Amino acid sequence: MADGNGILIDFGDTSRKADDLEGLADDLERIANDDIAAIYQGVGTLWIGDSGDEFKIKMDTLYQKTINESRKLRNAVGGMRGAAARLAAIEDAARSIFGL
Repeated sequence: MADGNGILIDFGDTSRKADDLEGLADDLERIANDDIAAIYQGVGTLWIGDSGDEFKIKMDTLYQKTINESRKLRNAVGGMRGAAARLAAIEDAARSIFGL
């Protein structure tokens, strides 16, 4: 958001959005570790043969992709929080230097 004097950053909003993304990362990790793993264990042990092997490969791929997306979200959250903290520090320094 911008006004006539520059860009305004709502650090609280950034923090809330980071919390939301972190919640999504938690959900993805839980889905991978609980739901996908349970399906793999339940169906994967009963389904044998070529189609069972193919199922296991696809479930493993789904598990890995879900975990990787969770990690990407966590990295984004870390970047958001780090950038917000750096900008807040710069803003504080500018206020103290210029008496704002």
